[in-house]
Amino acid sequence: FGTQAVGVRIIDDPEHAFRLFTNYSFTEGRFRGFSVGGGALYDGERQSVISINNGGNRIARSAPDFDARTTFNLNLGYRKKFGNQNWNFRLNISNLLDDQKIEVFNTSQVYVGANGSVSITERPGDRLVEVPNRARRYFAPRSIRFSASLDF
Repeated sequence: FGTQAVGVRIIDDPEHAFRLFTNYSFTEGRFRGFSVGGGALYDGERQSVISINNGGNRIARSAPDFDARTTFNLNLGYRKKFGNQNWNFRLNISNLLDDQKIEVFNTSQVYVGANGSVSITERPGDRLVEVPNRARRYFAPRSIRFSASLDF
């Protein structure tokens, strides 16, 4: 790409992202040994296409940016000593709300010449056409994982 890509964010890379996770373990009382935790993952708007010019020829069609997205995770745990063995049971749920897809739409205006050529600048005899654009991004579905471990 040479210098044309300098300072351009790569595709599907949010400019702003934030992660917050917490966990609480009960150390006494009725729920001793249990733990509960969760997290939120925020990704700001992200590009659906990279707009890099090619020697001065800009891309005529422009796909819309993806909206910001927040995903939630949950974890539950139980730690207990049975006999001489320390057991740890965990249930982890990722993408709790099962948010699997972002789809966004917009339109671009392009000029179409009599010979079918497409341009973003008007030339004599060109007609202006509005072109629909769509961008779609898929994410991993909700996943549930149970694990048991033994310390000895």
